[in-house]
Amino acid sequence: MKSSRKKETETYVYFNCNPFGRITGDCCNRALSLFLNIDYSESVMDLAKYQCETGYVPCNGKDFEKYFLTKGLKKQSMPRHSSNKRYTVDEFCKKIAVSGKRYFVLVANHAICIKDKKVHDTWDSTRKYCGNYWVIDEK
Repeated sequence: MKSSRKKETETYVYFNCNPFGRITGDCCNRALSLFLNIDYSESVMDLAKYQCETGYVPCNGKDFEKYFLTKGLKKQSMPRHSSNKRYTVDEFCKKIAVSGKRYFVLVANHAICIKDKKVHDTWDSTRKYCGNYWVIDEK
C-alpha cells in the first residue's frame, strides 16, 4: 500500500493536526492551529465564534485580515522580487522566513503555516506563489 505521507524536503514537512487524521478541506484550521500555537479544536471554535460574532467567514484574504486584526496582527503584503515577480513558497522559506517566527501565508485557494523555514501541511505547496501573510514570534 502506498503511503499517504508526502516526501519531506528542505522547505516542506508533513503536518496534519486534524484529530481524526483526515485529509480534508480544513487548511485554515490546520494552518491557524500551528500559527497561533493552539489546539486544532480551539482553532475551529475560534473561527466559528468569530463568524458568529461578525458574519465573516475567515477563509479569504479580506476576512483573514479582519480576523487577525482582532489578534493584534497586521497583514504583510505579498512578497515580490525587484522585477515585481511574486515569490514562490519555496523562495519565501529560503529567503524571507526567519527562524523563531511563524507565518500564516495565503496561497491560491489555500492557507499554510511556515515554521522553522518549512511549510507544515498535508501536501507540498512550495511551488505555488505566496499571497499576503501574517507573522508572529514563537512563544
